[in-house]
Amino acid sequence: MTRQEGYSNRMDRNKSTINLGIVVSGVVLSTVIFFTLLLFSAMTYQRVNGVSWVIGLIGAYFIFQKKISRDTAIKPSKSAFRCWLGLLVLLWGVDWCVMFGSVALIGANPIVSKMLSFLIMSMIGYCLSKIFENSSFQKKKGLVPLYYSILFIMVAIISFFAFFFGDYALVYNGDGYSQHYTLFKNFREELLALIRTGAFPPMWDWSYGIGSSWFSKYVYYNLGDVFSYLSILSPTKYLAQWFSFLVLFRAYLAGLAYYSYAKRKLTSRTALIVTSLTYAFSPLVIMNITRHPFFINVMIIFPLLLLGIDKVMKEKKIAWFIMVTIWAIVNNFYFAWLLAIGGFVYLILNYIYVYRFKESVVSFFKPFLIGLVLIVGLISIYIIPVLINVKMMSRGEDIFANDMITYNLRYYLRLPLDLINMNGGRPYRLFGGYSVVFVLALVYLIRRRKNYSILLMSLVLGGGILISPPLASVMSGFGSPIHRWMLLLNLPVALAIGYLIENIRKIDARDILSSVYIYGLAIGLSVIGENFKTANFNLTIPLVFIAMSLILVFCSYSKIISEQKIRYLLALVVILNVFVNVWSYHSIKSLARIDKSTNTVEYLESGIKESFAGADRMVKTSPSERLQLSSENRISPAKLFKGNTSSLLGVHQLNSYNSIQNKYINEMLVNDFGNKNFPTAPFVVIKDNPTLLRFMGVKYYVSKNKSYIPSGYKKMNELENNVILSETQIVVPFAYTSDKVISEERTGELSQPERLAVLLDSVVTSDASKIKTYRDQASIERVSYKIRDNKTKEIVETTKDNTYHFLAGHSYSVILEPGSVDNKEELYVSFKSATPNFVEVEERLSRKTHDIEMKALAKGELAPKLTPYERLKFYTTNAYIYDDKKIRFTITGKKLTQLIESDGIISGNGYRKIVDQSYYLGKGNNNSKVIQLKNSSANDLIISKLEFLKDNQSLGQKEEKIKVLDNNKLRHLKFLKNQVSGTIKNESATLLATKIPYHPGWTATVNGKTKELKRVNYGFVGLDLSPGENKVVFSYKEPGLLLGTVITVGTLVLLFIIFIYSKIKKLMIGYKKNERG
Repeated sequence: MTRQEGYSNRMDRNKSTINLGIVVSGVVLSTVIFFTLLLFSAMTYQRVNGVSWVIGLIGAYFIFQKKISRDTAIKPSKSAFRCWLGLLVLLWGVDWCVMFGSVALIGANPIVSKMLSFLIMSMIGYCLSKIFENSSFQKKKGLVPLYYSILFIMVAIISFFAFFFGDYALVYNGDGYSQHYTLFKNFREELLALIRTGAFPPMWDWSYGIGSSWFSKYVYYNLGDVFSYLSILSPTKYLAQWFSFLVLFRAYLAGLAYYSYAKRKLTSRTALIVTSLTYAFSPLVIMNITRHPFFINVMIIFPLLLLGIDKVMKEKKIAWFIMVTIWAIVNNFYFAWLLAIGGFVYLILNYIYVYRFKESVVSFFKPFLIGLVLIVGLISIYIIPVLINVKMMSRGEDIFANDMITYNLRYYLRLPLDLINMNGGRPYRLFGGYSVVFVLALVYLIRRRKNYSILLMSLVLGGGILISPPLASVMSGFGSPIHRWMLLLNLPVALAIGYLIENIRKIDARDILSSVYIYGLAIGLSVIGENFKTANFNLTIPLVFIAMSLILVFCSYSKIISEQKIRYLLALVVILNVFVNVWSYHSIKSLARIDKSTNTVEYLESGIKESFAGADRMVKTSPSERLQLSSENRISPAKLFKGNTSSLLGVHQLNSYNSIQNKYINEMLVNDFGNKNFPTAPFVVIKDNPTLLRFMGVKYYVSKNKSYIPSGYKKMNELENNVILSETQIVVPFAYTSDKVISEERTGELSQPERLAVLLDSVVTSDASKIKTYRDQASIERVSYKIRDNKTKEIVETTKDNTYHFLAGHSYSVILEPGSVDNKEELYVSFKSATPNFVEVEERLSRKTHDIEMKALAKGELAPKLTPYERLKFYTTNAYIYDDKKIRFTITGKKLTQLIESDGIISGNGYRKIVDQSYYLGKGNNNSKVIQLKNSSANDLIISKLEFLKDNQSLGQKEEKIKVLDNNKLRHLKFLKNQVSGTIKNESATLLATKIPYHPGWTATVNGKTKELKRVNYGFVGLDLSPGENKVVFSYKEPGLLLGTVITVGTLVLLFIIFIYSKIKKLMIGYKKNERG
């Protein structure tokens, strides 16, 4: 060996030593500081660990930078230095996982856990150091997942530090808590019970609202979500932290899934790393990290689905496509539709632009059709029950595209800003926050469209969907034109940015000029859309990134900076843009707006336990004797759908999002009883109607104010925080017979309050041939009234059919006929329709001027005229008003306030017109002005056939009717696993009515013989009974499950036979060849 070679080897060893020293010093320094702070400070171990690592990273960097600078001969390369420093950050993530797993999940001592973590980090660091010493490995794409992991950990820790160090969970206080976390927790408990006992949970669960099948309860969020099954890995005590970890883990896997697809398209390692991070923290992912974590699954599946399609087209391998498609379908049937459209469009674009019709349609699509047939056969066990349940759901009644052809003008003006700003207006759930660099990428693709046909057409189609409500509605399942489909748009956007980073040197003057024009147009439209409010934080941040991007591309075009540096700087801008999006959406809100009573780790457990203010620990409920929370008061810190915790506490109550969404029940409440349309949780809006509560078997009632206790309910006890528990001894039994049978056709002639009153002594059915007269016994009477405008003091004029025009912003008093209602009679209001009447800008200005004049006249002053500036300000403020058909109208009785509202065509949950409504207003009052109306809408409101009704039937009379039903109830009632049974003795043939929701999964036997079920009382199960002693058994089986199982098993057997046949055939061919040889 020559002297020069020996010197060179020593230099290489020194470089490796220095690099390894960076890692070792950082780990050792952070560990020493950890022990010091833990022993001598009052901080928790989480804070101590975070602080020690920050100091360790900074210390290692500066110490070795200073040491290295003394001898440039042994100074390592910048790329190697970044690699080793990145390894140190990765070890930080390893340390966090070890500490969390040992301390939080197992309960180990933090000092012991840190020692264990130190050993693990040392071993990982040593192993990876040997890999990193191989300089050729650093140049390969294989290192991309590592760099991506380091960046992901850094962004996650910095962006969510308020959650981590404030002991918060990544659980939004609305849907995140009331739906996702509670179901995650419940699913875990049932999985553990299945593992421990081997017994499958009951197929029907009565603890969710009116009841829910096991399949329908979990099919939307949990059954196909692989991450829900990981819930069993965490102890109950640390489930909130584990849930939070799995949410971030989903986002991390989304980036890796994108990388697995994009590495076939992009060649630059920098582009792959940056766009993987961009994809992992794309706008809808950032939002859904706390709100709807299962949405992120789409981001994982979509790249893998495209990869499967590529494998079929290019490699003729179908296995990957089948596996991913099965996952896509089982994951969630709503998103399966979205993924199917995305995959089909990708397939069509490949056929047009890559294969250019050279292959016949049949031969090109044949493998995919074969794959789909196999997929349907393999998962029929899932598909068939899902289709039956979807058919029975109360969703799917939305008006297509919210009755729109185009969006409003302001939507289009604000669209550029909403797309690049994380905290934009979010119309129709459009969550923006895309990197402004995408505009440069789009210009680059358009000018070189022949090379990027598929990607560009994908973006063009996405743009078309963004501006077209009908197309967005199709993507959303033919309902509201919401933009959840943008989960698919994230992939082509990331790829476009990747191509720009790869080809930054190819940007020319025309690209830069076109980009400047587009940026200028976007900024101009945004300023106009913001009513010329230029001092806007939402506009300022994008402007900064636009300026940075343009400076970089200009430097690239001028060749002031080298290509590699430009690529790195552009990547840095994109990463910084991602970080700002995540940080602005989560960290700022974490520090300033997180409600500590809703989503801390501590609350997630205590909030569940106190959902019913302790009432669940005082009374025993059942499907026949339910508990209900007041709809007017927040009883517990939980904000929405408190009934979603009922199964965890063993409580039976009506309100629950997870209750079976039965279209018949929803139609009953909306069409027959006149309640607000809330198909996802129909009983949320029954508004304390005592007749309906009793009919549904609500024995216990929880309220925060005694004035909200329904009539007939007596105070039973006072709970925590002055919450009142009341009860009634008389409710309609779970199953009963009545000698009065009334047809639905007949009840259709009655008013909605009358239809409800019928249920206290009759059974409503669709096939009754004879009915008892009801009008002779009617207790519902119309009350004469007049309506006075509280602002003008004038009586409001009406038409013959009682149609009223209520002005925007006005309140009104309803003057009932004196003596027409006493304080024992219950009041209702009903109307045929409530329609918004759009107020033009000129009319709004005229009304404003009139109000100013009236106020001045009341004070005896001269009315001031609006200045030109005030007029201009008024016109700019109202420049973009349009007929959004939004309604917000309140009717207040003696105790209750009923809210009549509709988000109109801007609704993301389905636009439904308000027709045939009836609302309970509570007891009457001798005061004739007890009822107040207020139009809080921006538009006028026209209400047709407005009627006020009173029920002059006394409470005692109602209770006597219920007692008659109670004497004819199903006795020895038992709720067994998947069964309801009881006995009844009747003297004549009659009809049995139950509170079992009408569903094809239910069957019945009477005295061991199968009986045909009927739909009774609008949405429940009933059957005919013969005279004599009858033992009735209702049984539930998931409909379609048996058929689906047979098809799935048959498909597996067929595939096995084909496999064996192909193997035998190959062996025979080989044997014949050997014989010939």
